[in-house]
Amino acid sequence: ATEQEGATWLPNGNPLDELLQIVPGRHYGFPPRHPRDLPQVIDEPAVIEYGPQHQSTCGMIFNEGVNGGPAFGPLSWHGDALICGESRGKLWRTKLAKTPEGYVAQTQLIACLNLLTVDACVTPAGDLLIACHSGPPDWGTGPAGAGRLFLVKWEKHDLPQPVVAWAAAPDELRIAFDAPLQGADLTALKSTARIEAGEFVSPGDRFESVRPGYQAVRDQLAAPRRLIEIEGMGLTPDSRTLVLRVPPQIDSVKYAVTLPLPESWRTDSPIAQHPEMDVGLSLNGMEAIAETSAGRLKIMLPHPSLQVSQTFTTGSADHEKFFSLAPTAVEFAGRVDTTNIFQPATQPGATLDWDIAADAFANRRMILRNALEGKDLVVQSDAEQLSEFKTKITAESRLIFVLDDASRPVTPQRVFAPWARAGSPSSKAATTPLARTDVKGNWLHGRRIFFGKGICWTCHNLRGEGMNFGPDLGNLIYRDRDSVLSDIMNPSATINPDHAGSQIKMQDGTVVFGILAASNPDRISLRLPAGAQAGYLRADIETIIPMATSLMPDVLHTALSDTDKEDLLTFLLTNPLPPASITRTDPGPPPSRKLSEVMPFLPIAIDAEQRPLRILLSAGTKDHGLNEHDYPLWLERWSKLLAMADNVTVTTCMDFPSREQLAAADVAVFYSSNGGWGLPAAIQLDAFQKRGGGLVYLHWGIEGHQNPKELAEHIGLAFSACAFRHGEMNLVFTNIPHPITAGFKAPLNFIDETYWKLHGDPAKISILGTSLEDNAPTPQLWSREVGESRTIGCIPGHYTWTMDDPFYRILVLRSICWAAHEKNPNRLAELVLIGARFTQGE
Repeated sequence: ATEQEGATWLPNGNPLDELLQIVPGRHYGFPPRHPRDLPQVIDEPAVIEYGPQHQSTCGMIFNEGVNGGPAFGPLSWHGDALICGESRGKLWRTKLAKTPEGYVAQTQLIACLNLLTVDACVTPAGDLLIACHSGPPDWGTGPAGAGRLFLVKWEKHDLPQPVVAWAAAPDELRIAFDAPLQGADLTALKSTARIEAGEFVSPGDRFESVRPGYQAVRDQLAAPRRLIEIEGMGLTPDSRTLVLRVPPQIDSVKYAVTLPLPESWRTDSPIAQHPEMDVGLSLNGMEAIAETSAGRLKIMLPHPSLQVSQTFTTGSADHEKFFSLAPTAVEFAGRVDTTNIFQPATQPGATLDWDIAADAFANRRMILRNALEGKDLVVQSDAEQLSEFKTKITAESRLIFVLDDASRPVTPQRVFAPWARAGSPSSKAATTPLARTDVKGNWLHGRRIFFGKGICWTCHNLRGEGMNFGPDLGNLIYRDRDSVLSDIMNPSATINPDHAGSQIKMQDGTVVFGILAASNPDRISLRLPAGAQAGYLRADIETIIPMATSLMPDVLHTALSDTDKEDLLTFLLTNPLPPASITRTDPGPPPSRKLSEVMPFLPIAIDAEQRPLRILLSAGTKDHGLNEHDYPLWLERWSKLLAMADNVTVTTCMDFPSREQLAAADVAVFYSSNGGWGLPAAIQLDAFQKRGGGLVYLHWGIEGHQNPKELAEHIGLAFSACAFRHGEMNLVFTNIPHPITAGFKAPLNFIDETYWKLHGDPAKISILGTSLEDNAPTPQLWSREVGESRTIGCIPGHYTWTMDDPFYRILVLRSICWAAHEKNPNRLAELVLIGARFTQGE
């Protein structure tokens, strides 16, 4: 039976419309349980609820043929319940599966009408007849009002039908069709596809024109909704499943996917057909893993019973494959809502006349039990009312809810994907990347594989580097490990339609492979790896055949060791240092450097043996405005950056370092207002330099306070009440040969701050770079050698964006290596582009 939401004026009246399985001796509806007035009442939970609130589920039939005739729609719809929602003009198709504890259900909205939808029936011809009443909700124009009948026919029976939709991973949604899609269909689907998410989102919401006038409904309409970017779309090899790549989705809300209808699917009906189809999905379900002779299989199942899941996934090739190969035992992992299913929910905004927090029964949690073994599962509860669980289950068993002597089925709406987060969406989007714990490799080594023996860069672009032949890999940080590893090891498993290859056979027998870039009656143009392009006359071509496999070579599974794979995955799936956030607009940052300008300064060769390098970073308290002198941010970012290099140890301190910290360093880098500088610090610095310790001073790190002369004696020049200027600066390199400035010929333009009229004797330093101040070149970059000690002074560094300038980084990283007596001043050059601001533009 269906039941309306009930007494909306009662606080614990059913908030949602329900489908109920009526069993003798159980209590349904009203009056509800009350701890004082009706403590003996145990309210039966619904088989399934229809939301959002105020649908008024009045009509219900089962989709069966009349007198042995055909049922309505595809075979997978036969026997389903068809539910009419009067107040909001809805029609649902609800599939039921029977278990020993009772029925469980899944539902899909299949129609949204602009009249009050009262009832429906299947005609002898197998069509669907829908009866509607006129007027507004809740009751329309009454008995004297006019009604209307609508006849819905299923035409073009051979067209693919969407049968199951699910979240396969945080960043991957899948829609299974009961027949293969064609390439042209996929091209059409990509054109205007969109995804919307929210607590009250449903497929076809834009067609809802009938709504009851309750505050709860208005609140629903005002609730947050968000569009989800579709980052990629492809098909599984059998063309039965549409794969959508999205930023990670962790909110346990509703998701509606709208797909444009391919032109070939449209009917010739005289009534205009809407050229779109909508599919709903959620994060309900569990991750199922099975070890089979074909390897490790993983899929999302809708229910903790294999038999029920088979019923709910009929028509999905992905699930059919899993069930055909899966052994008798399958490992389940997910999250479950174990709150008391026998406690009626509260109407939105309502206040009960008793304290639910003090009611022991209301706050009891359900026990999750393996029905076959009679074994209770241990679940790890969290503050969001979802509990994590892992278990193995056989084909004959299932998970059930138990409370005292009452056992009930676990409904699909109570189980969630392992990554699901409970609660409603808020102003904070649910696309914040999760901290990765599934990769343990060396990020920098993975980068070397990407640009080295993996030759990935010849086809793929990642974070601004590489080629744009294959798919851009920038969204991989949102993907799960298994799917990316599958793409690497089995590149033909899914093929991005934008990068599908073609096989060109020439008249002379030559065969070439590539991506069609342009085509006309006379010529075709083919895109090739590494940015190459080739053109061919059509007269010379015998055939052009779409490739059934990926253009990506299927060799990495043998070319890479297990360590290599882990390192590559770590590089692909994590971004340890994005560019720093810039919010300042006056002045704003300069244009980003072009990668083509920077690359000549970045040697590829890596030294096989590298001695230990100990770097000490000294920062201070931020002392300027927005995106200025952000010493703590620099300390956080550069300590992470430098530590990525091989055999490099980074220690940090605030203000002037201690004697012990200096003693444990080969080179010290100062970026601060040089707090703590004075005569005692000068003594420590003198001892550090006498043993050959290197120094790198950035920007206001050369501040000498009351002792600028003593600082200048150690580092060459020092600041104290000197001249300064903000704005454009041209760093002009002198003719002095030096490893730090090697290769730099043209001036470097910065938006930064210059210093001049500094304390110290310019004759005692080697001036490497100057800027024009007071119509005279003044030192902005210099080196100084005293005995075994080497020092670099670098004035630029006022703004945060300068720290992410690749050319500035080259100068600073070379300075660190030179001051530390490294033989190769480019030892740290691999770090230049990590988190830097640059573009690929020419």
